[in-house]
Amino acid sequence: SAKSSLDAALEKIAASDFVAACPLLEEVCKQRPNDSFVVQQLALATYKAKQPTPEAALLKAKKILEQLLPMTTNDPETLGLWGAIHKRLWELRQQETDLNESIAAYERGFSLKQDYYNGINLAFLLDRRGLMALKVGQCDEGVADAVLARRIRRDVMRYAEQALTNEMKDEKRYWVLATLWEAAVGLGAKEEAQKWESQARGLKVPAWMVETTVHQIGAVQATLVEIAQHRA
Repeated sequence: SAKSSLDAALEKIAASDFVAACPLLEEVCKQRPNDSFVVQQLALATYKAKQPTPEAALLKAKKILEQLLPMTTNDPETLGLWGAIHKRLWELRQQETDLNESIAAYERGFSLKQDYYNGINLAFLLDRRGLMALKVGQCDEGVADAVLARRIRRDVMRYAEQALTNEMKDEKRYWVLATLWEAAVGLGAKEEAQKWESQARGLKVPAWMVETTVHQIGAVQATLVEIAQHRA
C-alpha cells in the first residue's frame, strides 16, 4: 500500500539511505500524485542520493519540486527545499542565478515561518553575495547584504533560543544549538559562540552532524574575514 511504502521510505531517509528511499517514494507519488509531502520527500531523497552525479541529482530534484510551484508558493517546506537545492547548485556551479534563487526562497520562507533554519541559511548566503559584490567594487550592494545578514542572525538567535524551551530529541536539539553557535560566530559574539558550541558538542549525535556544522562555521568565518578586508 501507499502508506506502507511511505513509512518504509521515511525509515530509509531517517537512516540516511537516500538511494533506497527514492524508488519507494516514486511508487507512492504514482498513487498519490497530489500529495505535496510525498513530492517534498522525493525531492529531498533525490538530491541527497547524489545519483548518478551530485549535479544531475540536484537538477532532477529541482524538476520534481517544480510540481509544487516553488516560484509562487507560500509553503515554507517547499521554499526551504527549493533554497537548499539552489544553494547546492550554486556551490557546484558558482552561477549567480542559483545563488539569487536560493536567497529569494530562503527569504520568503523566513518571512513566512520566522524560523531559524531558513534564517541561518539566508544570512550565510547574503554574506556570500555581499562579498561577491564587494570584490567587483559594488560597495553599496555588498555592505547592504552584510548588514542584512547581521540583522537576520540576531533574529535567528531569538527564534532558536525560544525553540530550545520545547521538548525535543537530541538530534533536533543539536541543530538548534548548532544554529545558535553559527549565528553567534557570525555576529562576532565569542563567549556566546563558545557556550552554544559546548552545549552542542555535549549531545550524543552522529559525528557527521558536528562535522557539517564545523565546516559551515569555517566558511562563515572565512567569508567575514574577506568582507572585512574589502570594506577596510
